[in-house]
Amino acid sequence: MQPIYYIDFDAQACEVQVYVNGFPALQSNSKFYSNHAAAINHYLIGHNNIIRIVAVPTEIDAGSAVQAGAVKQIKLHGSIKQYKPGEISCPEGGEVLAKFNYDQKPGGEFHFDNQVHDFSHLLLHNEKIKDTRFIKDYAIHLFKLALDDNMDALSHEFVPKMDDYATAYFLDKNTNLHHFRTFLVDEFFKYPPEKKTLAPEEIYVRSCCDDRIFEVGLLPNDPLLTRFSDANNGDMQYEMSIYVALVDSKLKVVR
Repeated sequence: MQPIYYIDFDAQACEVQVYVNGFPALQSNSKFYSNHAAAINHYLIGHNNIIRIVAVPTEIDAGSAVQAGAVKQIKLHGSIKQYKPGEISCPEGGEVLAKFNYDQKPGGEFHFDNQVHDFSHLLLHNEKIKDTRFIKDYAIHLFKLALDDNMDALSHEFVPKMDDYATAYFLDKNTNLHHFRTFLVDEFFKYPPEKKTLAPEEIYVRSCCDDRIFEVGLLPNDPLLTRFSDANNGDMQYEMSIYVALVDSKLKVVR
């Protein structure tokens, strides 16, 4: 059995943040009615997965006579679904394992079990990071590796992430890492970086999973590693969100 688990929901008049076992797995801004779906295998812990959804109201129409951002305007409902490998995810597809309805509510929390995927060693039991100052040093290290187009060294830092993704989605680890290295060479490094220097005060560090994993990026809210095919026109953008944690007592990219 090789199930692929998805969260699938419809939303309107709200910004939505989905946390899976404490990890910020999906974010959406749905001023108008829209559907959202994302695979969540790599965030699961086996028994008692905790899904927490936070909904913040947004305006439906600028200048509307209706109270802007009222919770009563929120529409948010969906499900956790299980798909077979190769099965296309869609609102009508998949086997529904759990449903939620937070219409006119600021979100909520529910639990479900899965029998295959368990990353609790990282999400629940990994070593906590008490001093976050060296996380910024590591972020600068990653930034410099990317600046130098150092494919070997940069891809090495991503091995824990690539291996977990391969495990979660039933892929060969070597092949998955090769695909990432190919992406770096053929796409990401193909274009020059827009930013050439990075200082610690330009970096944000955000905790998740009870200080076991940290997101790093550029203030105020930009990815750490970004390339544009045409920086002047803002054309095709390649970006990598970075989540780091301790792996064998060393910081590595894990998500």
